[in-house]
Amino acid sequence: MAAKKGKPQIKTIWGLASELGFDKEMLYTILERETGKDSMRACTGTELNRVIFALGKMKDSYNDSRNGMASKEQIWKIRQLEEALGWKDNPARLNGFMKKYYQTERVEWLKGWQAHKLIESLKKMLQKQSEVM
Repeated sequence: MAAKKGKPQIKTIWGLASELGFDKEMLYTILERETGKDSMRACTGTELNRVIFALGKMKDSYNDSRNGMASKEQIWKIRQLEEALGWKDNPARLNGFMKKYYQTERVEWLKGWQAHKLIESLKKMLQKQSEVM
């Protein structure tokens, strides 16, 4: 019965490890650090929760590391607009536009406010492009 109790927690642990890009060796290093055990099945529910908490903190700190920078959602939107404008096959076009107006050559280097302005600029360009056609 105890093994059944831990199954959802074990799935959660593997899911978090996958999101963080951890391989099996890295995950088991964290498991041993947090619980002193080398098997998830040998852990109690409390110990598994401790591992989940540790992985969750790592995930949060990874997401916070982009503080002030363009969010994943903003980058996704920029890529969508790039495709709509027909620039997908020529990345130098977007890079040149960003360098000229935002003094940044890569989307990933944009600050949040720059990404917002870039998105608005690309929307206006797309609107003008559709008005001409």
